[in-house]
Amino acid sequence: MLQVPGLPADSDLAMTTAPFSRLDTEEATQILRWRLRTLAAAGYELDDAAVLTSHVQIELQAAVELIERGCPSGTAVRILI
Repeated sequence: MLQVPGLPADSDLAMTTAPFSRLDTEEATQILRWRLRTLAAAGYELDDAAVLTSHVQIELQAAVELIERGCPSGTAVRILI
């Protein structure tokens, strides 16, 4: 499981828009930056990574696994959204 820096290791990363909207600005920014960096590092093109970053309900591990299995960035976005 992927770990968000600064959050407890046992925190549930299956996030929906409701819990995300309850985060303070600093926490939300930290999570979004981490998601963007993680997706870009996995191999997503930056514009695709930005799209997926904004969809916090998408499980990050599933997105990373698609790229690891050889799925093209744009196709992975279409699958996930």
